[in-house]
Amino acid sequence: MLNKTIINKKIIQPYQHIINISKSGLVAIFVSARCKLKKQSKSNTDEDLRVEIDGQNFREITPDKNIQLYNVPASWNGTKLMGLKKTVVFVLRLKKGNHKITFIPYKGAKIENVEIKEFGQNVQYLSLGINKQAEDGDRRPWYTFVLVDLPLKHLAIETTIQKRLWDSDDVKIIIDGKVKRNIRGGKHKFWYLVGGILGWIVWRVIGRSKKTKVELDALLASGLHYIEFWADKMPVLHNVRLDFGEQIDFQTRAKVVWSHTRLRKEPTTKSEAIVEKINKDEQIIVLERAIKGERVRNETNDKLLSTNRWHKVEYKGKTGFIYSLALEIEREGAKTIQRIIIEKSKDFGLNPEILLALSKCESEFFPYTVSFDEKQPEIAFGVMQISGDLLNDLEDYFNLEQNIQRGISYFNDQYNKKYKDDKDRLRKSVAAYNAGPGHIEVDEPFELELYDPETKRIVNCVQGHLKKKTFKKILKSLAKIGLGLFLIFQLILFCEALFEPKNEVIFDSDINSAANLIEKENLDEEPIDPACMTSEGYMGEEFCKRYKEWAGWE
Repeated sequence: MLNKTIINKKIIQPYQHIINISKSGLVAIFVSARCKLKKQSKSNTDEDLRVEIDGQNFREITPDKNIQLYNVPASWNGTKLMGLKKTVVFVLRLKKGNHKITFIPYKGAKIENVEIKEFGQNVQYLSLGINKQAEDGDRRPWYTFVLVDLPLKHLAIETTIQKRLWDSDDVKIIIDGKVKRNIRGGKHKFWYLVGGILGWIVWRVIGRSKKTKVELDALLASGLHYIEFWADKMPVLHNVRLDFGEQIDFQTRAKVVWSHTRLRKEPTTKSEAIVEKINKDEQIIVLERAIKGERVRNETNDKLLSTNRWHKVEYKGKTGFIYSLALEIEREGAKTIQRIIIEKSKDFGLNPEILLALSKCESEFFPYTVSFDEKQPEIAFGVMQISGDLLNDLEDYFNLEQNIQRGISYFNDQYNKKYKDDKDRLRKSVAAYNAGPGHIEVDEPFELELYDPETKRIVNCVQGHLKKKTFKKILKSLAKIGLGLFLIFQLILFCEALFEPKNEVIFDSDINSAANLIEKENLDEEPIDPACMTSEGYMGEEFCKRYKEWAGWE
């Protein structure tokens, strides 16, 4: 299915575009846009643009400590594009229904169009008919294919390159930051398909342009991958074929994280077990997530666990329910959650350590946490434990990107706005996040003991995690200082050893005999002069010579 929307809109603020997917499966989203240099836009800085799909960011490969969002292949950079058009193709799994593309410009950008191609389920390869010619320009990004949680085994492309006397068409291919070199080498070694002067000569003989098919083995494991095509002058990209090497079936998988669990007919421990024992690390297929059911009790202390959500799953051909805490769904593990929190925190200019500590204390990084009290069985949901008005317009309370975005935005309102100038800024912001801002006054003393046990626990928990983190940083700094001092000391010893005189003869003005001389050499040599013999043996040839000079024998 093909769906194309022409937007043709200049933006300076975030802009949202809704797309509708007719059936769950693999989807390619073509986004074409352009950004200008500062001279072109008459601004102090160049334009940049990035996009989010359902709140998901796209960052550098491999992940760095300093997250890059605008200077990555999935974004548009005015410095490189100089006003020319670039198309980014996002290839990912999407469920049936509406999805949100958010365009986030820096200084400005122009969105041209959004095109959707649906491929359904059980797909092993995609053949993406492009048939587009690059705009006339020098060495810049042209097409980028973003594979989201997908493998890649083989890549095939079809292009047409025109030969010219002075400046022929060239195409550069970059896969996950590694440039594919052409076999010719030379000054164009980083451009895989090259026209050049020889190409012009061929053009004079057999024709004006040449259609070329290139096939490359990639062997990339499932993950985030960038396949870039850069253009010099005006090549044509006819087709790109992505071979995954396996069928992409759109099934969501999970692994058991408890020592063992049971597959039940209904989402309750009182229900009959279909399978009595599924062991840790065994794989299951998730059919439906976050189904409301029984809140299970901890067998050790008889306390209710942190959620009443179960997952409907398939295990070895049998369908039933497993308690959500017993499973870890792919791409929903603690590391993924922490990465999203770090990225979102930096979007708001917040210290990620604070938000990591807050989410750890609120949910233990478990995406299906559901808080409750005696009056309400469900109060707050997900990793960031959002509640109340924050739940408005959310179709899925447990969607990681949306849940974390709402939670961090709410914390930012407290920390960087309401309590920004307060002396007890951190504790008040954390308490307000948990208890509600109406309960925490600005510019008044904060007495934690006056609040309910849960608020006390969260505030103390966050402070405790931050103190541990600070202590670890101090220890690492001391270790680095200690290592540095040790290396300096070793360097001093090395220099002393390096410049220490070797085999040096030292003479004493009060010396009376050769036996008082400090250094002797070559004691195993046969004596040359009997005058140079002592009770301890031969002095050595050089020593003997100098001794005889000093003694006035020569």
